[in-house]
Amino acid sequence: MRKNRRDHRRNSGVTNIVEFGPTLWIVFIVIVFPLLAFGTIGYRYAFLNNGVQYAAEAGSQSLTFQTNSDASHFSAINSVNNVITKTAASWKGITVNSTTTKIIITPYNGGPITSKTVPLNTAEMAQQSNNIYSCEVSVDASLQPLFPQNYWKNQLMNLPGLNAPIRTQMISRRIFEYPQGLNK
Repeated sequence: MRKNRRDHRRNSGVTNIVEFGPTLWIVFIVIVFPLLAFGTIGYRYAFLNNGVQYAAEAGSQSLTFQTNSDASHFSAINSVNNVITKTAASWKGITVNSTTTKIIITPYNGGPITSKTVPLNTAEMAQQSNNIYSCEVSVDASLQPLFPQNYWKNQLMNLPGLNAPIRTQMISRRIFEYPQGLNK
């Protein structure tokens, strides 16, 4: 006698469809979107960092510090501002709040390191053979998040990187190639 057995296996097609929705929600909301947001902030940070380094390099190659030597040779301050402005304009989500260009004076024989935001005076220019002069560029900027939902601001506190910009400060230094023009 043969028993009529029913196959007691579960129909996996139906349960896969039911479990697929929550699984997708977990994958996208919990994993993919936060990684995209974090990656975007990192991407913007890297481009701004490169811009600050290029600005310090452009400033260190200038013939003068504050005033343009002629129409084709910009001063260190103007070169730095041009590079930073172009960098921020070429990438959406980067807002430059302030840019500072300084002369960093380091004595060869040791001693205190000083910084100036104005051109060197005559007494400081006379000490030129005793010092190393560096161009320091400091940029204070804000990096916008990838998904800046304005409706979260009323319901949640401001979370930098999620619904509020991240403020950052970057500094880069390069040695001046033409320290003879740092008094102009």
